[in-house]
Amino acid sequence: MRLFRTLLYKVTGEDTSKKTIGALMFKLNEYCKFGLYHDDVYPDLEHEMETREAVRRLPSEIYHQRNFRSIKAFQLDIQKEYLPEDQWTKYEDDLKNGRYLQPYIAEVKAELKEREDWEKAHFK
Repeated sequence: MRLFRTLLYKVTGEDTSKKTIGALMFKLNEYCKFGLYHDDVYPDLEHEMETREAVRRLPSEIYHQRNFRSIKAFQLDIQKEYLPEDQWTKYEDDLKNGRYLQPYIAEVKAELKEREDWEKAHFK
């Protein structure tokens, strides 16, 4: 932990605000170099069923944009290349648009919880 703090201070100039740390973590993840958003690479494998259902519920336009970004990133990865730096996803853009899947995941989880509660109440 001490090494991480030392590195963080050097990189951020001792500014450890949430935004600065978030921007640092964003750059370390490197998905921005492929033009991807946070939810394009959503890592929640523990809740894979909820994530798949949330993706299925996406509006058509958002779903197709997600697929396009994924295909483009996959092609770049195969070629062992990144996008030109001016085409990387910006941190601010990722904060604004990159969490597009979260409302759908929350909706699916709420429905599953409601179903579980209903079954507990009716099938004791």
